[in-house]
Amino acid sequence: MKRISFLFALVIVTIFSATNSSAQVKLEEIIKPGSRLIYQVTSGRGNYDFVITVKDLKGSSFEWEMGSPMDTKGTIIHTDKALQSAYKMYNYFQSETKKLDDQMLSVWLSQKMFKDLTKAAEGVKVCMYDPLDEPKLMKYFMDGEFSVKIDGKGTKIVDKVVRPAKKSGTKWIIDPSNDDSFSYYNSASFPVILRMHTNFTIALKEIKTK
Repeated sequence: MKRISFLFALVIVTIFSATNSSAQVKLEEIIKPGSRLIYQVTSGRGNYDFVITVKDLKGSSFEWEMGSPMDTKGTIIHTDKALQSAYKMYNYFQSETKKLDDQMLSVWLSQKMFKDLTKAAEGVKVCMYDPLDEPKLMKYFMDGEFSVKIDGKGTKIVDKVVRPAKKSGTKWIIDPSNDDSFSYYNSASFPVILRMHTNFTIALKEIKTK
């Protein structure tokens, strides 16, 4: 009986360890130059893949490609200053090599925005929409979890979900008039956007490192 109990306990511990290990996949440790992040996009133009080919973890530049019906591809280049402090998101892609200015990033968050969203008690000014628009107050409110495939194997990724925010008395609350959102991976070493919902929806669905 003791032997059976011990074996049963060992199986439980093994299962728990495997599950816990799976839940703690660290993207910054498996992503490398040449890795591809494959997002599913849903928009008024249909459903299609948006594929990012990583050049380096900090996001100095990346190649991208959109599947049918878009059938476009190009390259985004970021400045060092933007990677440190930009607060505007670039979401409009054309078939070209595009060097963004010091205030804009695409797919990546700047180190300042990552720090402010993750740690600030107040709302943070973010330009999630057209870069020419005025930034809006947004705030990290909750953790999310969703499924992805990494080299063909399913796993879960935890992300930080950001929503438009407003002050209610002394507290910050989600702005009930706006259901837009985005989420990011919780690592200053690889602060990429994982999901976004606005006039289109995008979500990471697969990672290929090989």
